[in-house]
Amino acid sequence: MTRHLIKGGSRFEDIASFSRAVVDGDMIYLSGTTGHNRK
Repeated sequence: MTRHLIKGGSRFEDIASFSRAVVDGDMIYLSGTTGHNRK
């Protein structure tokens, strides 16, 4: 099976080896993160 990592572009994703979602075969795993207002 092939695993695909879905990243959102945050610098913390590379620092912490974090992905927003992982597609592994026919399964999709999503993280429980939420959006925020940067203003």
